[in-house]
Amino acid sequence: MDYEEIDAWYEEQKQRLLNEYIEGLEQGKDRKQLQADFEKRMKQLHQQYEKLSIKSLKQKKLKKGISKLTKFMDKIIFKY
Repeated sequence: MDYEEIDAWYEEQKQRLLNEYIEGLEQGKDRKQLQADFEKRMKQLHQQYEKLSIKSLKQKKLKKGISKLTKFMDKIIFKY
């Protein structure tokens, strides 16, 4: 997944959790319990988002580094 896909996924998941929270309130479920569950799940979602974002950025940097190394190696090879 690239960074834009991760952002889109994160926004979808946040909206889904918010909708579940609102539906629970409309059904008359215990507000404190719903809020505690919502906050717990949002925290887990955010941690997963951070993990995926860091992984994506590392892959992007790695690809960029490999690209630079390949260009450098091509220059060396063509000189000799």
